[in-house]
Amino acid sequence: MTHLKWLNGQINHPSHVAVVFFDSMKKRFIIFFILSLFLNFTDRVMGLDGAKRKVGVLVNPLQLGMVEARMGVQEAFSFLSSLPLVYRENLQLQESLIKYQEIEIENLELMQENIILREQMEVDLPQEWMLEPVKVVGFTEKAGERLVLVRGQASQGQAVVLGRRLIGEVVSTTGLLSQVRTIYSAESRVAVSIVGKEEIVEALAEGKFVSEVYAVNILAEKEVNVGDLVVTSGAAGKYPRGLVIGEIEDVSEESGEVYKIAKVKLSWSLRQLKTVFVM
Repeated sequence: MTHLKWLNGQINHPSHVAVVFFDSMKKRFIIFFILSLFLNFTDRVMGLDGAKRKVGVLVNPLQLGMVEARMGVQEAFSFLSSLPLVYRENLQLQESLIKYQEIEIENLELMQENIILREQMEVDLPQEWMLEPVKVVGFTEKAGERLVLVRGQASQGQAVVLGRRLIGEVVSTTGLLSQVRTIYSAESRVAVSIVGKEEIVEALAEGKFVSEVYAVNILAEKEVNVGDLVVTSGAAGKYPRGLVIGEIEDVSEESGEVYKIAKVKLSWSLRQLKTVFVM
């Protein structure tokens, strides 16, 4: 009736709707109250057990369904209300997992560094070779040359080694960050000795193609074979004598040429470098 009155213009303000609504509810409450009193009085005087049993057949399943529905609604509401808490806990678990993984990585790096340090200490080196460990932190490109970045105490011109193997030399330093030119670099020149079964041959080791090293300036009449050891000769005083470069992998020579070249196989690669030592 309320909406009819509104359409007919009898109610011309929204506040009137509330007044009419509450008046209607008050009348219904009085009617239901009187009806409940009448049913209660009739049940006490005449008894309505039969009617209640018949009505219960229909009402009880409805009541049970309403109870179950209410419980389902409560469970759904409880689940929805717990979602923000579950989300926050999930974020905390993810953060904890990331921290745990970072700690595991740090522990693994420390273990690897300790292994490298122990191996270096076990290498029989001259006592005058004072070594300082530095950590490899990355790579950089400079004028088309790939340099290794290390962090630690180092000075320009120092030799960089790993065990008895020559890695290269420090070419520049800025604070604790230094750039290392490896013997793979095309700018690298190392005076070497090729130690064969019959003789020791002098040569020059040069880097090529970023990932290869060749022994050049080998006199053609000198005997060089696959498997011969290549070490620093100590010539010019740039590097101490006896540091290992690698071993001969292949020999190339042409008839009538004064010199021949040999490819040198190294026992390490740039990707394997984690901790090295400056001399």
